[in-house]
Amino acid sequence: MFLEAIATRRVRLLAAGISPKKAKIRNLEKPFLDPRGSIEVSFNPASIRYSSSPQYDSAKQPSTDSGYRMFYTGNVAPALDMDLLFDTTITGDDVREKYIDFLVDLTRPVPDSDPMQTPKCMFTWGDFTRGDYLSFEAVLCNLRVNYTYFLANGRPVRAEVDVTFKAPEDVAGGTNPTSRSEARRVWTVVQGQTLDWIAYQEYGDAAAWRHIARENNIRNPRVLKPGTILRLTPLK
Repeated sequence: MFLEAIATRRVRLLAAGISPKKAKIRNLEKPFLDPRGSIEVSFNPASIRYSSSPQYDSAKQPSTDSGYRMFYTGNVAPALDMDLLFDTTITGDDVREKYIDFLVDLTRPVPDSDPMQTPKCMFTWGDFTRGDYLSFEAVLCNLRVNYTYFLANGRPVRAEVDVTFKAPEDVAGGTNPTSRSEARRVWTVVQGQTLDWIAYQEYGDAAAWRHIARENNIRNPRVLKPGTILRLTPLK
């Protein structure tokens, strides 16, 4: 029934003059691993889940209604998550050798890589990955294989696969204030700014207001006049 349904769908597409594009998974470092360089999925995914999460942090700011202000710190690396089906029942080939071994290699470190890392890869599928955010170099960070059909001798010929392709950077598209090790030399205070807010902006830590107060001989941190010029030196 399964193969009949797939065959019927293909016949309908061909009758309509549509030639289905095969989704591919490419190993971008093929000289080190599988010489094929890419594999085609047996059946294109029925759904693909894309995720990209803006990240925010908060710091105290008494001048706001809530007493806090949210700050954008970057985006979690985008990811594509999907369920794929690989099938070799027609040829009788071992589905592991034909497809799954290729995917497993994408989870193993590249030989002699320094620092050690798994190979970069890419998922491509016709018009879908021609967008400006759906085609990116990735690492295979999740692989789950469920073998669902076997020949009489135990050879697996069908496998359901859950994969997640994720951009290798942990944070992309923004600046994380906690990563700053040096501060600007001066800061001109404007209306509504507080010392702890400025500290968070420059050092990623609202508690660093004490450092600013000490370096600028500020006796009352609650009174910060607009136009005041602050010296912002690196934290000691």
